[in-house]
Amino acid sequence: MKKIMSLISIFLLSLVLVACQNDELTSQIEDLESKLTSLETESKEKSDDLTVLQSEITSLKEIIAGLDTTDTNQQTTIDDLKSRLEALEEIYFDGIITVMIDHENDEFDFYKSIAYKSADELTLFELIKDNVTLSYEESTFGNFITGIGGLSPKTGAYIALYKNGEMALKGVDEISYDNGDLFKFKVEWFDQTEQAVDTAINTFVDNYASDYVNSESVDYHVASALYQLGILNDYVTLDEVTELYKGFDAANINESLRGKELFKAITIVTAVGGNPTDVDGNDLVEQLINEAPIGIYGTTALGSLALNAYDHGKDASTYEAAIITDLTTTNKPINSDVDTAGLTLIALSDYTDNDTVGAVIDETITYLSTDKQASTGGITSTDFWTDPDNPTEVENGASTAQVILGLLANGIDPTSEIFTKTDGNLITRLLDYQLEDGSFKYKTTDADSDTFFTTPQAFAALVMYQEFKNSDEATYNLYDFN
Repeated sequence: MKKIMSLISIFLLSLVLVACQNDELTSQIEDLESKLTSLETESKEKSDDLTVLQSEITSLKEIIAGLDTTDTNQQTTIDDLKSRLEALEEIYFDGIITVMIDHENDEFDFYKSIAYKSADELTLFELIKDNVTLSYEESTFGNFITGIGGLSPKTGAYIALYKNGEMALKGVDEISYDNGDLFKFKVEWFDQTEQAVDTAINTFVDNYASDYVNSESVDYHVASALYQLGILNDYVTLDEVTELYKGFDAANINESLRGKELFKAITIVTAVGGNPTDVDGNDLVEQLINEAPIGIYGTTALGSLALNAYDHGKDASTYEAAIITDLTTTNKPINSDVDTAGLTLIALSDYTDNDTVGAVIDETITYLSTDKQASTGGITSTDFWTDPDNPTEVENGASTAQVILGLLANGIDPTSEIFTKTDGNLITRLLDYQLEDGSFKYKTTDADSDTFFTTPQAFAALVMYQEFKNSDEATYNLYDFN
């Protein structure tokens, strides 16, 4: 008996819910009828501004399209509303075209219906320009669309126009249009390398970014690259980073690691929008000036990068003088391993107004191209570990990425002639190290990826290369947040 009563209760509740839903839909339909009646009454006045009239009609059509009912009477009313809207359009417009912006992601695709009157004799470009946000360049060949509805092509790509599924072979000023036409704008690539770089970046972001940057740990390569892409705060907040570094005391860190740890802390805090001179009352920059040593294996370079990551306004002239002296003599790039050489190039890019620094940079560029770049386009490093008595040169992705970062910081294109060899350049070769999931191998012959060293460095290098190619800036330093 209890079971029967329960079933009856559920049935009655269902009836109540259906009734409520029907009442709500009836209310929506009545509201739409009222709005449509008002629009029909005022349409003559609004016909002076067809854009406003069309916008209101489109809005009502979108609402009606979202209504769903199994009630015959309600459906009849909905169909009547559709017919009245179509009749209203026919009175004031000769036709309607649809513009679609294809973002290659259904969630962000954009559609807009645009009504027109033939008597206005507008070109397709004029019709779209009046209804969709776009940027364009004028030329003797007509107007060239450079951006539309949030769609903006990167270097190596362009905005293609499709009419009813077929790529247009004429300019947007010359294409005819008729009622019911669909015009789609979509980014197409003409440079396969630039497309591969873009795909590599997006694949890493989709599959790995959150592993490297989160509330518990932050990789400085990836964090800096995500900052350049403008999406770092999607992965970690200033409060979370502050929690990681509050109470940080360089004096408690081994001297050989002190410079690197200070560099990481200052870089990450600055990238996420913090002030490294006040991390929960802790001044990391002051610690850097007082505690960071000068030394080998990139110690000096890392300290220099940390010092210049943030506009702190402190007097660090003594420390900077020591940095420049060390990086142009004892620890200049050609005296270091190739990874440190790339890192040092980034550090030296902050002091190019110094003639000695400029000479060292030029010397390093020649050295890297002549002595350290393989015919494949990749960079080799000296392997002392496998056989200390017979060190060999081993091409690898980590060294290639680090050199790319060093060159970009000094305004040198890694695909330029000096870094293009028989079988490729630095960028095309770095892409050879990536696996389908977005991670990178240390050597191309490796079966598995190197997620500790190569992957974060390679991602950062590709991001900076893309930013460099799409920017008006002369140089691109991964760790410059000023």
